[in-house]
Amino acid sequence: MIDIQVGRYKPESIQLKGKMFKSLGWMKYEMDDAKNVSLPDLKIGEQIPVDFKPVEKKTSPPSHYTVETLGNYLTHPFKKENDSLDDEYKSLLDGCEIGTEATRAGIIEKAINVGYISLKRNVYRIEPKGKYMVESLQKVHCDMSPARTVEMQKTLKSVYKGNLSIDDALIETKSFLNDYFSDLSNYSLSQYDKSSEWPEYGSCPWCGKPIYKLKGKNGDFYSHKKDDRAQCSFALQKKVNVFGNEIELSEKDIRSLLNGKCPKFTLYSKGKDKNYEAGIKIKNKPKLFNNKDYIDWELVFSKKKKR
Repeated sequence: MIDIQVGRYKPESIQLKGKMFKSLGWMKYEMDDAKNVSLPDLKIGEQIPVDFKPVEKKTSPPSHYTVETLGNYLTHPFKKENDSLDDEYKSLLDGCEIGTEATRAGIIEKAINVGYISLKRNVYRIEPKGKYMVESLQKVHCDMSPARTVEMQKTLKSVYKGNLSIDDALIETKSFLNDYFSDLSNYSLSQYDKSSEWPEYGSCPWCGKPIYKLKGKNGDFYSHKKDDRAQCSFALQKKVNVFGNEIELSEKDIRSLLNGKCPKFTLYSKGKDKNYEAGIKIKNKPKLFNNKDYIDWELVFSKKKKR
């Protein structure tokens, strides 16, 4: 390892890690690999020219918790890199953990069932309902910090160890909750918008706004949210009529149509009395009939390859 001091008055230390070779040997034939791990041959106290330039980069968001990393965090929320095993045991005995081994799995499972979080491929992700809950708690200045949670956990641990009676623990907790909820009437929260959970299928061919899967009296259909439907009446049913052909669209077909693609179908031409292959496409302007807007279809044919 080489330690380089950069700066005259308040030097910063920059460490380079790698290997120094007395003789490259066979690595002289693999110079690319040698350059990746070899350090320059510098002497102690040697001065070298440096040319540091600022580089604009974006910081990466924190990684999602996995089953393992969330479990470790809940068990040791204040763990430091240099903590020993004895330090970890002491924290656990003092109650410095979030939940317990017996309760964590049930709490996490309930959060998933309610829709606050989801677990996919061993990775937890927050869902729209979970974001709404967090934002609502922040608006009413609810202390969601690990420190506050651990304080309540330490109270339980004190009861378990006999250092605090159950009655005293209840009085302490009741006092905290009464103080906390006493001024909640001063806050007003918006009602949760369930439509935030709806998956987006694509863009409206007419106005460009998002299209969602909705439930109607005659089954599912694909249109805008209620507020946007007042401005654009686009609505796509699963069963459509395209130039006299009754077609039942699959989810894949609908996503294709709403993303500018042309799913292919075998259609029937009554005039020529034969079947033909063609893609179907929704035109970007509606067809007006009896003062109502309807979907106008367009056929797209594949270009035949020249031999």
